[in-house]
Amino acid sequence: MSNPFCETSIEFIGRERLIGLPDELSARKVLLLATQSAVTRFKLQPLVSGLIAQCEARWFYECAANPDATDVRKALASINGFVPDCIIALGGGSVIDLAKSVAALGYLADSENLSNDLIMRAIAEKDYLKTGSFPDIIAIPTTAGTGSELTQWATVWDRGNAKHSIDARGLKPKRALMCPELTCYMPEMLTLSTGLDCVCHAMEAYWSRYTTPLVQELSKQSLRLSVEYLKHTLITPDDLLGREYLLRASTLSALTFSQTRTTACHSISYPLTFLFGVEHGLAAAMTLGTMYDINKQAMPRPSEIDELFSGFSGIQGWLDYVCEGVVQLRLSAFGISSEDIDMIVSKAFTTGRMENNPVDLSEWDVECILREVLS
Repeated sequence: MSNPFCETSIEFIGRERLIGLPDELSARKVLLLATQSAVTRFKLQPLVSGLIAQCEARWFYECAANPDATDVRKALASINGFVPDCIIALGGGSVIDLAKSVAALGYLADSENLSNDLIMRAIAEKDYLKTGSFPDIIAIPTTAGTGSELTQWATVWDRGNAKHSIDARGLKPKRALMCPELTCYMPEMLTLSTGLDCVCHAMEAYWSRYTTPLVQELSKQSLRLSVEYLKHTLITPDDLLGREYLLRASTLSALTFSQTRTTACHSISYPLTFLFGVEHGLAAAMTLGTMYDINKQAMPRPSEIDELFSGFSGIQGWLDYVCEGVVQLRLSAFGISSEDIDMIVSKAFTTGRMENNPVDLSEWDVECILREVLS
């Protein structure tokens, strides 16, 4: 089956246009996913009021980071007897993932036996693919880097055990509304983590087994913007232009890895997150420098990547520079010791990710990679 490069309408807009969104909607029933704190922080009460005035709307605001089956169950229970035509997700990647989960599993909302087990079984068996269609999703990211606003996947976490993916082409948001003003509210650590997630997406797409010349060109442009503006934005967080350029970088990287999916860095990152709570972008970036050295032999035109990072003595030098004063990008900084490495290795081979890497890795290879970034 062909994979169109982008089926999402991408719009860069200002806050005032966002508030007027209800006037643009043709949907009759709308579900809004956004935390109460986000609506307050961004002064978006007029958006909520407009939705209620213009259509039949419900607002679910219990949106947790890294949603698990319990979070999905609560969201599904909130639409019992209510079938939305459109789901608006305003927040970071976790909120957008939750919106996709609700869109995919909405058929379970009225189940008398709605439970975590029922949800996880539906995900494992991909029962949601039998439903035929999903509500339209409008994604409004408040972070810059996850790329969830352009992809067809949602992650549902099993705390302390694994991550699970919902995957359906119909879950790609119909619209992605990119509002740089919203990202100005990100704290330093979140700016860094999502920014590094963006870098990993672009880099992994560039070297993926499934890369293409167009993917590589977009990846390089995304990386160029991140190298130029991520540290700048950490230093001057209120610079709206810097925030916009990071959103541009995120959009470009999302276009690339939506074609290729991610590779070893992301695969290894998952147990770092669900076992030790390492923020996703930091967990993915932890091994990026080492993986570049390994993959360089098998990737196209590595000199073009080297040139982007030449002012920092390579990718690892840039990673250390951009993280300086915020976090040490080493396993030990997150309380992970050498005794934990065997357990991480046992859970680091994620189907659909590790095999995309251009160089095959053994468990021994992954152990060596982890020990290199231990301290």
